[in-house]
Amino acid sequence: MVRITNQETGVRTLIKNLKEDIKDLAFAFSREEIILGCVDSEGNILVYQIEDGPHSITFSLLLHVFHQSPNRGKANFRLIWCPFLPSYEEDADSSDDPEKMFVVLNGNTAEVFNVTMLNAKYGKGNTLDPNDTYEGYIRIPHTAEVIDASFSSDGTALAIASTDGYVKFFQLYMLDDEKQKCLHEWRPHGGEALSSIIFIDNVLEYSSE
Repeated sequence: MVRITNQETGVRTLIKNLKEDIKDLAFAFSREEIILGCVDSEGNILVYQIEDGPHSITFSLLLHVFHQSPNRGKANFRLIWCPFLPSYEEDADSSDDPEKMFVVLNGNTAEVFNVTMLNAKYGKGNTLDPNDTYEGYIRIPHTAEVIDASFSSDGTALAIASTDGYVKFFQLYMLDDEKQKCLHEWRPHGGEALSSIIFIDNVLEYSSE
């Protein structure tokens, strides 16, 4: 279960419809909405929209990704959101909406999701099988376990770091799972395993330049 609390008002709620232990959770970088993503010990993903009212906190399910073949013990799952922050002149409800993109690290695979695209095409809260193909979902395989990942601030590229010492940069095409292009690969420490990676950018202020 996951408990959500507003520390200013003391109002709280409990998300109970989680069957397995939570391995990671993270809030999206949204200015306008409260979006929470969770990944459990079998790699299943649940994304919730949180409504923070003066007297209660409510939530609704936006996305449920369910693995038919459990991945228990296979990987140390992580969930990482794109740090995109739209300017106030931009339409935050555009169909690609990088603000609602995230990646789940699942063993030697990075699974990238765009919540807005998936909701528009398949509806909110519907259960998706990650072994199937969807608009708004892509898989990036690697030869070793993926340890960390980081989006470019506009959500058009993703860097992944792995235990084989490689950093790889991919251009993202969310409409086609087969078109992911490796822009560059780099082995910065002579093949030693990496622990983290980050795009150097100002994630607090968006610029079109």
